[in-house]
Amino acid sequence: MTDERDEQPVDIDTLFNQEVNAAEADAAISSLLPPKGNYQTNPDEFPLQAYANSFEEKDGSGVRRMITLIGQVFATIEGVEYKTRLRLKLSPDARKAQEYVDDQPTGELSDKDDAATKRWNEALKLYKDKCKELPKKESNVIEFLQSNPFRVYGYHGRDGEMGFSQITAPKRGR
Repeated sequence: MTDERDEQPVDIDTLFNQEVNAAEADAAISSLLPPKGNYQTNPDEFPLQAYANSFEEKDGSGVRRMITLIGQVFATIEGVEYKTRLRLKLSPDARKAQEYVDDQPTGELSDKDDAATKRWNEALKLYKDKCKELPKKESNVIEFLQSNPFRVYGYHGRDGEMGFSQITAPKRGR
């Protein structure tokens, strides 16, 4: 049996000089995230905070208003309960999505709405489906999302964080 103190010291650069395998590293990072799937808000237990801001669009198309909802969502996936942080951006100021090539913006706009516009439209649909009418004011949509449960689809984003899309009605029985 040898004692650690009897061994020759090895410097960090020599001992840890192997190249990092990008695919293995990405898989390891993704394994830290909760699984992909449908997550649900629960305003009674986990109230959502709404933060409003506005900014000048980089393309010169004017000022855009944005709402960011932050809180917790939960899911039961394959019998295991998960809870994770929700960060969801919505905007009533419709914009088209940027076109990308190799993860770089081309400067061209798509025919499709951008993510914040889609989330706003999904929230409007949910409001109309539940309340049987359109909201009188935009703020009614935000208040509705803060006080009523809804579902979002959770996915693993390219930045190593959970991303959320597809605002829909909650699962029945919740």
